[in-house]
Amino acid sequence: GFVAVPHGWASKLNTAIKTHHPDGSMLNVNVVKALLDSGALERICNGSQAMVGRRIAIAHDVLNPFNLRTHPQSWLAWLELPNVWTSEAFTIAARMQGVALGGAQNFVIPGGVPDMDGVRISLTSTTSDHDFIKYLGVIRALLYAEDARLSTSV
Repeated sequence: GFVAVPHGWASKLNTAIKTHHPDGSMLNVNVVKALLDSGALERICNGSQAMVGRRIAIAHDVLNPFNLRTHPQSWLAWLELPNVWTSEAFTIAARMQGVALGGAQNFVIPGGVPDMDGVRISLTSTTSDHDFIKYLGVIRALLYAEDARLSTSV
């Protein structure tokens, strides 16, 4: 991630972070060491990677023919919106249906322009594939819902 701060504040923020969060605690170090030594961390990572691969395939199936940008090692996907939608209007419409998305404008530094009008979809936002498919179904329905675009104009 990144943090955009007002001009002249970067060094102050850097100092504050280093002052208040110098190192991980010994508990964290011991927990990670135990996970590494037992092989549990590798199993957890492999399971997570398998889930992400499955969710990428599901997302492409459900959201076809829309342009979905994914990477096999990312827990996020980017959905390019049709021209009738803005990312701001789409995220509002999705939120009204109980789905939280990040609009492209939220991931650009001040004064920047997103490379597409789209939304960021979390591939790990639900605990089951069944719930993930329902989540994607809401997104798909919104992509085709002309009345939702009109009622959420911003």
